[in-house]
Amino acid sequence: KDFTVDEYMIYQAKTLGASAVLLICAITETARLKEYIAIADSLGLSALVEAHDGHEIEAALDAGARIIGVNNRNLKDFTVDIHNSERLRKLVPDNVMFIAESGIRTAADIDVLRAANVNGVLIGETLMLSNDKKGMLARLGHGVRPLSQKAGTPVPDPLCPMSYLLSMLLGTSYTPITNFCTVRL
Repeated sequence: KDFTVDEYMIYQAKTLGASAVLLICAITETARLKEYIAIADSLGLSALVEAHDGHEIEAALDAGARIIGVNNRNLKDFTVDIHNSERLRKLVPDNVMFIAESGIRTAADIDVLRAANVNGVLIGETLMLSNDKKGMLARLGHGVRPLSQKAGTPVPDPLCPMSYLLSMLLGTSYTPITNFCTVRL
């Protein structure tokens, strides 16, 4: 998960096979966000534009973001509040994909986000810290078992097997985003 700080990194991401780039409002001016989104578009890359508050949501929208990720981790004190996504979802039009990032630990968290009309979640730490990844996926997916994959079906991005499995557990569609993944709710 690279933080894009120079347009060269977008070209590099494309060359390395990424499907998207991460643009962070807190470290990128609105005009530059707009430029980076245009470059990503020209290369066929998606741009996940990360915001933390209402001002950054406004900047992301002004820059033309079509995918906005709200980081629920406060980068000043590192506290996590998933209700940040719930609050900020109201500021983003329905035609813009909204991804909740960080702090998703339980099926109840996913239920709260689904009820808030969040389109997807980015789950990293919860899965990486779990000693029982399969059990954690089952708990996040309300205990539903993954569907078996049909022969000949393309295998999803190998960097993101946990997110793919979670999407299967939830009965949702899988969306890879660069070196990390989201699960569309």
